[in-house]
Amino acid sequence: LDAAVTSSVISGNYAAAARLCEELELETCSTPNTDAAPARYARHIMVYMILNDLDNARHLWRRIDEGIKAGGSELEATWEVGKLLWKREISAAYAALQRTWSAELAPLATALLEAVREHEFALLGKAYTNVGVSTAAAALGMDEAGALAFCTARNWTADAGGVMLTPVAPAPAEPSFEGLQQMQYLAEHVTFLEKSKLTAPS
Repeated sequence: LDAAVTSSVISGNYAAAARLCEELELETCSTPNTDAAPARYARHIMVYMILNDLDNARHLWRRIDEGIKAGGSELEATWEVGKLLWKREISAAYAALQRTWSAELAPLATALLEAVREHEFALLGKAYTNVGVSTAAAALGMDEAGALAFCTARNWTADAGGVMLTPVAPAPAEPSFEGLQQMQYLAEHVTFLEKSKLTAPS
C-alpha cells in the first residue's frame, strides 16, 4: 500500500492517494508507533489538504497519537499549514509551505501550494468583477508582477496601467442546495481580502 500511495502521488492522482492512505491507516492502526508513522501521517494530511478536504485533515490530526505528534517535526509543520488554511490565513500558509521539506514531502508541498493558489484564484473570479492586482497578489502568494502574469495567462484582462484585473466570467453553475453556504463563504473571503488590502503596508 505504501508503494501504491507513492505511485498515486507521483501520477498526481490525489483522490486515489487519499483512499490508499485511509486503507494504510486502517491496516497499520494495530501498530501505530512505528518509525514510519510520522511521515505517513504527514503525507496523509498533505494529500487531504491538496484535495481541499480540511475536515478530514483535521479529524486525522485528532486521531494521531500524541507521542507520534511529538516525535515528528515535519508532521507538526504539516498540520501548522492545515491550521492556517482552516483559519483562512492564506498568506501565512504560503509562507509556512516555503520551509525545507523532506524528499518525500517536498513534491506534495509544491502541489499543495499550487492547489491553494488555484483555489484562491477561482474564489477571486467568483467574488469580483474587477480586482486590484495588489489584492490578487496577496491572495495568490505572489508579487504583483507574478500575479499579473498568472491572471492574464488565464485570460483575465488588465487595464492599461496594470493596476486592475477583470476576471473571466465563470461558467453558469448548476443550482445547488449549498448556495447559501457558498455565498456566506464568498462574503467572508471578500472581507478577508479587503482587510488584507487595508492592513497591507503602503
